[in-house]
Amino acid sequence: MFAQEIQFSKNVIKKVLKNTTGNPLITDNTDSLFYKSDTVILYNNSKIKNSIGACEFVNISFEKSKNKFLINESGYCSEIGWTRIITEKHYFNLLIQRKKNKYFIEFKNNFSESYLFEVLKIIEIHFGQNNDFKAKKIVLKRIFD
Repeated sequence: MFAQEIQFSKNVIKKVLKNTTGNPLITDNTDSLFYKSDTVILYNNSKIKNSIGACEFVNISFEKSKNKFLINESGYCSEIGWTRIITEKHYFNLLIQRKKNKYFIEFKNNFSESYLFEVLKIIEIHFGQNNDFKAKKIVLKRIFD
């Protein structure tokens, strides 16, 4: 695996997050990591699932028709994969802010549910048997209320 940290700005963050059509951002959700962990790592290429060694994921995809992000859960390690039923509660608006040279992203829905993170870094990685796949690895620090 080859990796290189990239410089990011508000526009780069927005582009990486919104470029998920047909290929959601994913993160390990073993033991509800997405909801509980101080650090969350998102990948913008779902082909990396086999490389992270997890069975349960949170998938974040941009729904162009609604101009919102869909946050949903799924599992793949059993013979029969599973995905949660999607409701309006799973659709989130995205807010990207810059404060004191730090970037923050917040996913917020219409049901007062939100997830706030500081963007620590974005890394471009090459993976696969011959490093023939690329992904952006977004490292986030959860901001607890």
